[in-house]
Amino acid sequence: RWDNSVLPRTEAFPPGFRMIAHSTGNLFIECCNSVNGGEGCTDSEGGVNFPQMDCEHLGIALPMPTCWNGDLGIDNDHMSHMAYT
Repeated sequence: RWDNSVLPRTEAFPPGFRMIAHSTGNLFIECCNSVNGGEGCTDSEGGVNFPQMDCEHLGIALPMPTCWNGDLGIDNDHMSHMAYT
């Protein structure tokens, strides 16, 4: 969220912060093509299932952690101090 007029305000992670984004089931992939003056899309959710066809538009959504516990993640696995909301 980039609208800092809403509380709580968005703030950048501090210098030295480390994070590895990982998700086993939230990846979304969409393949869209023009069809009869409109748009036809196929999508898959939950894994890495790339389309086996040409796509005029390929959309990929990868979830990223949004919260952390204040630890910089330097001395751990770079994941356990993060949370997906």
